[in-house]
Amino acid sequence: MAMTTMDERPAVTWARVDRDFYVASTPQYFLGTVDRDASGSFVARDMRSEVIGTFSDLASATAVVENNRDGRSALITPSSDREAER
Repeated sequence: MAMTTMDERPAVTWARVDRDFYVASTPQYFLGTVDRDASGSFVARDMRSEVIGTFSDLASATAVVENNRDGRSALITPSSDREAER
């Protein structure tokens, strides 16, 4: 079994999908989200939408989401693959 180092991990793409709401993914996996709550804190959530931390700055929140890649149950399946499964 080949081991993957941190440097070999796929790059994370962040998309700002709404004001103060960000979504992280790699080419194959949804990693989680960060949103700003009413108090101004940034709430980091994993791929299951479970809170994994609350931070005063966006950079800290996004870093936690990026480094929380162990539970890869939220595999992104391209829509063409889903159509083929029907």
